[in-house]
Amino acid sequence: MLLNKTYYAFKFLIPRSLQLRIRRHIINRKQQQYKDVWPVDKNAGKPPAGWTGWPDGKKFALVLTHDVETAEGLDRCRKLAEIEERYGF
Repeated sequence: MLLNKTYYAFKFLIPRSLQLRIRRHIINRKQQQYKDVWPVDKNAGKPPAGWTGWPDGKKFALVLTHDVETAEGLDRCRKLAEIEERYGF
């Protein structure tokens, strides 16, 4: 967590090419670490014990996430949520 916070604190000083190399390195390491469960964990194909299903007979759920890193981005979140809601999300 400290390494992550440090990276984002100094990100603006890090050349873009180095940022991309760092991210590639992290991804390569994570791919090795999680190769047995990613991209699909075989256990995720079974419903949890006692689970009665999605409400109203729905077949699946959708989760929208947004990577917000700045105060400006945070300020725009409510507007984005309103747009998503207008389109039924």
